[in-house]
Amino acid sequence: MTTSNKKLGRTVGLLFLAIMVAGPVSHYLRGLSTSMFESANFYNDISANALQMRLSVFLDILAAILSVGIAVLLYPVIKERFNKLALWYLGLYITYLGVIFVSDIDRLSLISLSENLTASSDPGNWNKLGLVLMKSSLQAHFISLIIYSSASMLLYYFLFVTKMVPMFLAAWGIVAVMIVFVVTWLQIFGVDISFVFYAQNGAFILVFTIWLLVKGFAESSIPS
Repeated sequence: MTTSNKKLGRTVGLLFLAIMVAGPVSHYLRGLSTSMFESANFYNDISANALQMRLSVFLDILAAILSVGIAVLLYPVIKERFNKLALWYLGLYITYLGVIFVSDIDRLSLISLSENLTASSDPGNWNKLGLVLMKSSLQAHFISLIIYSSASMLLYYFLFVTKMVPMFLAAWGIVAVMIVFVVTWLQIFGVDISFVFYAQNGAFILVFTIWLLVKGFAESSIPS
């Protein structure tokens, strides 16, 4: 096990830890669902919670940038052995960041809309526009999860074949993100999915992060 691999692994672990903090807090502060449009005070609620929603957007983008940071750090390591896989991995995460921006722009637009409504505005028409923005943000969120899970599968496959982490851990990661990939597509097609199918990936990320912080990466078993 080389010192550089241990240091790289621990650095990646710290970034994963930061994502684990920023991501759930962002989701908690988001405070939006399509059912909220049934309330006559929907836009008042949005306006009243504008600060926490903006903070949610900030944390969401921060978590995505940190994810790209991990991809940038690992790109040269992956490229040494699998050039095309490295390009796909980095490219997918850059795309992921772009989709996150689209999702969050819709949310910021919803906040701006709520803050600029007048008492004379027709709530019916504005609610329709707000619902479109909310659904657009939600669909972009689903697409970002598909891209995230695809990119993560590439990473865990690389770690599996190089044995830079224990094979059982890399295999667990592959299965965890495959579940996210499948259930996200099911949600896009209107199937109700339990949050447990997403939480299982969070459990893996927690274990994976702890492993990286303690052990780092092992030396690859595949020659450069």
